[in-house]
Amino acid sequence: MSQICHSCEKRIYDSRQASILYVKCGSWIHQKCAKLTDQQLDEFANKSLQKSFTCASCEVDITSKNMPTTSAHESKEGLELLFKSLEEKLHSSLVSLKEELKTEVVREIAQLKEQSAQIQGIVEGG
Repeated sequence: MSQICHSCEKRIYDSRQASILYVKCGSWIHQKCAKLTDQQLDEFANKSLQKSFTCASCEVDITSKNMPTTSAHESKEGLELLFKSLEEKLHSSLVSLKEELKTEVVREIAQLKEQSAQIQGIVEGG
């Protein structure tokens, strides 16, 4: 019965094809995909050493469990800094928007005054 390589997802056809079993998750991988030399493969074939060979997914799992956790105080400080940064960006955006709107309103008023003067000229001249 053939297995699927955890890395390249190709079949491992028989026991003569160099491969290794990840003990923790039960996945198989080609020797080439695991980047193991013949000597390393022979060492891992020794049952007592198999425990030390873990796949990338299991390593990520192990690493994430060993990562230091942030305290509630550190998290609160981080959130406060993020909130302050967002407030500053919002304020800057609002000031910019206010200036754009003010410029647009002034332009519209100028156009209306011009149109009003044209209409008044027509009414008085006509």
